[in-house]
Amino acid sequence: MARGIYRVGIRRFREWSIRNKVIAVAFVTSVFVLLSATVALVTNQVAGSWGGLTRQVATLARMVGANSTVALAFNDPTAVEETLAALAEEPAVIGAMVRRANWAPFASYWTSDPAQAELVQRVIRDELGELSDTGAKRGESFDYELGEGYMGVHHTIWVGDLVLGHVDLQVDLGILYGAIREQLIVAALVLLVTLAVAYIMAAWLQSLISRPVIQLAATMEQVAEDEDYTTRVRVQGGRELAVLMSGFNTMLERMENRDVQLRVAKETAERASHAKGDFLARMSHEIRTPMNGVLGMTDLLLDTRLDSKQRHLAESVQRSARSLLGVLNDILDFSKIEAGKLHLEAIRFGLPALLQDLIGLFGESARSKGLQLNLRIGAGMPLAVEGDPVRIRQILTNLLSNAIKFTEQGSVELRAEGGAVENGRERLLFEVEDTGIGISPETQENIFSSFTQADDSTTRRFGGTGLGLAIARELVDMMDGQLRVRSVPGRGSLFSVELRLPAEGRFGAYLAEQGEDLPQRRLLLVCSPGPDRSALEHLFGGLKLDWQCADDLRQARHTLAQHRGEPPQVLIRDEDLLAHQGSLIEYLELDRSEPPPVLLVADSRVWDESRFDRLGIGSVLEMPLDVEELVRTLRFPNSAKRSSRRSPGISQNADSAKDSLVLDGTILVAEDNPLNQEVASAILESFGCKVIVAANGEQAVDLAKSAEIDLILMDCQMPVVDGFEATRRIRCIAGMERLPIVALTAHAMKGDREQCLAAGMDDYLAKPFNSEQIAAILRRWLPRDVIPILNPQAVSRLRDLETIRGKGLIARFVEIFLEDAERRLANIYECIRDNHREGLKTVAHTLKSSSANIGLQRLSAICRDLEVRCELADSETLHGLLEQARAALAEGRKPLLALASGE
Repeated sequence: MARGIYRVGIRRFREWSIRNKVIAVAFVTSVFVLLSATVALVTNQVAGSWGGLTRQVATLARMVGANSTVALAFNDPTAVEETLAALAEEPAVIGAMVRRANWAPFASYWTSDPAQAELVQRVIRDELGELSDTGAKRGESFDYELGEGYMGVHHTIWVGDLVLGHVDLQVDLGILYGAIREQLIVAALVLLVTLAVAYIMAAWLQSLISRPVIQLAATMEQVAEDEDYTTRVRVQGGRELAVLMSGFNTMLERMENRDVQLRVAKETAERASHAKGDFLARMSHEIRTPMNGVLGMTDLLLDTRLDSKQRHLAESVQRSARSLLGVLNDILDFSKIEAGKLHLEAIRFGLPALLQDLIGLFGESARSKGLQLNLRIGAGMPLAVEGDPVRIRQILTNLLSNAIKFTEQGSVELRAEGGAVENGRERLLFEVEDTGIGISPETQENIFSSFTQADDSTTRRFGGTGLGLAIARELVDMMDGQLRVRSVPGRGSLFSVELRLPAEGRFGAYLAEQGEDLPQRRLLLVCSPGPDRSALEHLFGGLKLDWQCADDLRQARHTLAQHRGEPPQVLIRDEDLLAHQGSLIEYLELDRSEPPPVLLVADSRVWDESRFDRLGIGSVLEMPLDVEELVRTLRFPNSAKRSSRRSPGISQNADSAKDSLVLDGTILVAEDNPLNQEVASAILESFGCKVIVAANGEQAVDLAKSAEIDLILMDCQMPVVDGFEATRRIRCIAGMERLPIVALTAHAMKGDREQCLAAGMDDYLAKPFNSEQIAAILRRWLPRDVIPILNPQAVSRLRDLETIRGKGLIARFVEIFLEDAERRLANIYECIRDNHREGLKTVAHTLKSSSANIGLQRLSAICRDLEVRCELADSETLHGLLEQARAALAEGRKPLLALASGE
């Protein structure tokens, strides 16, 4: 225990400041010395006082004995009493008694001082007790005895060898104690004064030693806090302290010089970084501006009639331009990541829709190489997550792009599955597996480094910059996720991305809900075993459909023969039809009143429609299947001759940009580049819009004042007046405060969007843009009253289909749609009432697609608003949109019925 206390004391002592340590050491040393000296002095004085008292009492006893010898010899007590009476001059003597040789009292003296009366009585009592107990010789010369508050001295009177008598003398010790007490008080006062002087001296001495050290420490702390390396300490103190302070000043001088160098280097680096940013921004602008013309014109060219060679050349130009745009975007993203200026968003979005869009984006590139591209979404995958959809899409885009690039034959599959929930975040696993060239173990270690590729030989077969995977790794790390790779050279690779995001809903429940009200729930899939078949079986299982599989048409015919009473819906993978020439309906012995077979193809463009009629095909769906397309086809078996061709980057549902968007608004295009003017005008006019062109910002302001404008597409960099200033001026025009203005710019660096919005613009569209992006802008910002009730293109398709399939088809479709739409609107009301946002999104999405199919474009647009805004809008807003949807359906009912009656 003592050792523990000692250790604690030492530890605390070490924590003290230098000043306190110096004072403590000096003061403790002084206290120890002074206490030792005082104790020694007081002890000596007490011993001296005691010795003096005993000598004095012994002398008195001897004198009394000498003066009493004759009186004892002659038996004269009076003479002895006169001798004893002289003791009254000694205040310490309280009593004396002379005894005969046989101890019999001979004469006595007792003080008359009242203060000592009690002590006298005690002494008399004690002495009489001793006489009754003692009868023998008690000592030879002097004998000392201590009593309670007194000391007794016994002296024997000898005459030769004869004991003549005895003298007993009692002394009051209170006087001696008082003297000792006075001595202690004086010593204590002297000690306190001396200690005070010692403390003052210790404090003065410590200032000579510790003040320079404390000043040095304070200066160091101030320098560390202010980072002011121009500070210096005044050199003082002894040689050692002077050396220490001089060394500290030298260190500060070197740090100051280094700080100056670092500041210069930092400013140089910032200028270089700024120059790099300016260069990237200028490069982005200078490349994107002409690329907008290249891509825009190529898209427009591909929409015209071209022979096979011309189309091949145009598509080659388009692919090259998009490849160059991808390299540019990678460089910009990598620059942002390096500069720490890439920030992630946290918004809620639908995950299955994003994955389906990705598959649509890469469908063409996979088909061109003869690869099977499959999507497998697990039942546990959430319907909606909160994160950055752009960056998640970018990660998976890089992985899919590499998988297709490095795969010559076989398949590429994207898999997604949900997992355990921890702290409100769900584990999401995305896997991209291919059957490509694989990656060697040595390359796998560096595959995520910048400018590293699996194929890094001088005779490279594959293109690319080696930035895609590096960017993907950085993005995954920013999301606190993990990106891994497993690969065997020659057998393919598996890239897995694990993220943890807030999530809700389940894809399995969504599929089950989609499959609940299908009129045809029994399917016969004609498809040879392989990845396609596995993916289709997985999808059918999620929809809770009853399906069978046949490896080829012969086996399918045998299976159908066993279901004469109620044949299933037949889905045929196109490879099974390559050698077949006759009617499938006749070959399979199908009843013509039943739904005709559905053809699942890799690319619908390679089939001509006359062959569909000859084969008896009812509908054509492109692989990999879109859930909504499949459900719509099963619900309306004769609704479409073929699926809409997938455009890169857009999910092919009923609201494809070119197939369903018909508008008649007036758009002002403020753009100084003639080629970009032509591209934007051509795209807008293809949607039915009227276009007005301004070559600079000043013309844009003048036209905004004089013309009826529904939307402005504003380039940011223009002569005379730039887009930012033009926007500010337009906003000052009465009635133009809420006119939609969309930035149309070639800048794509961090902060450009914010700068546009700060200038008063409502949205931002980076060049190069395509038809789908323009369509999204128009849907978002054009007034709803410019959207026609019935889409003429959809009406034309329905009439063409009725011509092929027979009269009454449109009436049947209209009847089914109106019944379904009323039920969907009732479901929307229930979801709003119960605050079931996910269910609301699903129902609105379904009604959006079916209303676009039937041609009710206004209803489809309102349902799209419901789908987009259902997550954040309040109930009042949602009820308002529901009332608009009901009004749009009521408005469209009459023209639909007129269409059904053949008017």
